[in-house]
Amino acid sequence: MIIIRKAEINDANALWRIQTEVFQKYMVKYGDFQRNPAHMTLDRLKFNINYPYGQYYVIEKDGQIIGGIFAVVIDAEDTMNIAQFYLAGPFQKQGIGSKALQFLFAQNPQIKNWYVDTIYEEKQNVAFYLKHGFKIIDEEGYEAFEEEHEGLTFVILKKTVNNETNKQTF
Repeated sequence: MIIIRKAEINDANALWRIQTEVFQKYMVKYGDFQRNPAHMTLDRLKFNINYPYGQYYVIEKDGQIIGGIFAVVIDAEDTMNIAQFYLAGPFQKQGIGSKALQFLFAQNPQIKNWYVDTIYEEKQNVAFYLKHGFKIIDEEGYEAFEEEHEGLTFVILKKTVNNETNKQTF
């Protein structure tokens, strides 16, 4: 059974271990880069759990922590950024990530604009967000693509939701 619940400080060690393991593969594949969540300290993760403008959720399967999702309010009360989202390798590609994302949206019906960035070269990550209604941004004030270094580009995606119907707008 999958359970998604608010993270607590006593979850921090397990979340930090999984986050580090998940994002370590990108260091191996793309070389070291500063934005990699594998660099996050345990203290920073604890800070995020308690951050008043953020929401950190634990993803559990059969009582075992298998991932986390952290989103933070940015710029306006109706805008959130998904800052970290990860599942331990054996639990990926089973629909659990989709359930977690749907849970996050359901917890925040007041949010009209969702942002996330991901590695553009990781096509399955980009496809995941596109499947959930995100689009590569094309608006003034944002650069959709940001090259970290040769062979590593981040892409920013956005999903806009109509507050009154809670349905995606096209």
